[in-house]
Amino acid sequence: MKELFDNIRRSQDFEGILLLSGGGEVVYQEFPSAPPSVINDKNLRLHLIAALDRAEEAELVFSKKRLYIRKTEAGYLFVIMGLFAPVSKIRIYCDIIVSSLNQGKGAKGLAGLFKGKK
Repeated sequence: MKELFDNIRRSQDFEGILLLSGGGEVVYQEFPSAPPSVINDKNLRLHLIAALDRAEEAELVFSKKRLYIRKTEAGYLFVIMGLFAPVSKIRIYCDIIVSSLNQGKGAKGLAGLFKGKK
């Protein structure tokens, strides 16, 4: 699953990725440094998922951080980034990731544009 997130991980001002199941379980997480301790609070994760109820996507901007959230068939994808992250690129990358997660196979179409050449 790690390779699915390569483009986001290499983005400017990337701070973390979190994939939560619909039941609030951590399916995948990756942070360049220690993840925030709040991630370990399942009760908080459940409240956050409940607050997102029917939202397909959300972007939250704080004083020093930005949080982009996308709904998938499996749950929710969270991308944590700094204020200078290229949000439009992150959205495109998330489109590809969500398509892959929902279909259970590699993304097609635009995904070819973002894959590195070997």
